[in-house]
Amino acid sequence: MNLWGTSKYYDLAETCETFKKYGTDGFTIVHVFVRSLSKNLFKLEDFVTQLGALPDIIAVTETNINSNTNLMYNTSLHGY
Repeated sequence: MNLWGTSKYYDLAETCETFKKYGTDGFTIVHVFVRSLSKNLFKLEDFVTQLGALPDIIAVTETNINSNTNLMYNTSLHGY
């Protein structure tokens, strides 16, 4: 099975439409890339709110972490 090239990237409208159609009918995972989560957590919260259904898992990729990054900040999301 060839998995390369089978991933699809969705914009916000496509993601919301997909969640409205399938979001509550099974196990759901959403992966997002958030550069500087501490500064953009509100954007992630807005994104989740717009989905219309809470995914079971939200995986977050954060690439703006280095040895000087303070990792002690509140990353709680309503509903999780």
